[in-house]
Amino acid sequence: MGHEHDEERAVGPRGDAAAVAERQQRIFELEQQKLAANDAATTSVDLSNNALFKMKAYEYTGQLVAALKKNTHCTTLILKSNEIGNAECTFLKELLLTNTSLTTLDLEGIKIDSEGAKLIAEGIQKNKTLTTLILLSNGTFGEGCMDAWLAAFNDNVT
Repeated sequence: MGHEHDEERAVGPRGDAAAVAERQQRIFELEQQKLAANDAATTSVDLSNNALFKMKAYEYTGQLVAALKKNTHCTTLILKSNEIGNAECTFLKELLLTNTSLTTLDLEGIKIDSEGAKLIAEGIQKNKTLTTLILLSNGTFGEGCMDAWLAAFNDNVT
């Protein structure tokens, strides 16, 4: 909601696509730098519906996870409505296994199915801080990931 108005102010009412893309690139780079620097003021990062993130989901997810690995201040990461797929879930699994500060991870409306959900469940199995995971509006999660989720809930009671 607020993002659309910010973009409109930055590029004018006609919505110059190149200017919007440049602005979203700057936002991503700034957030990534703050996370990598373990900036105490950066407790929440919202990259929802970021057009550049959608185009470079694998690259950006990897960079974001690398920045968050040793971050101890960011508690909320919102990546909803991006083109994150099963391949990117390898990075998300790594994030869940290594990060000790995230309590909320919003992955609503990304593009995963059982394969990606299984990787996330494997990360959650050993995670001790995440208390909220949002996976609404994704693909169908079938029996292919059921064992991983059962193991995660068996081992992780946070």
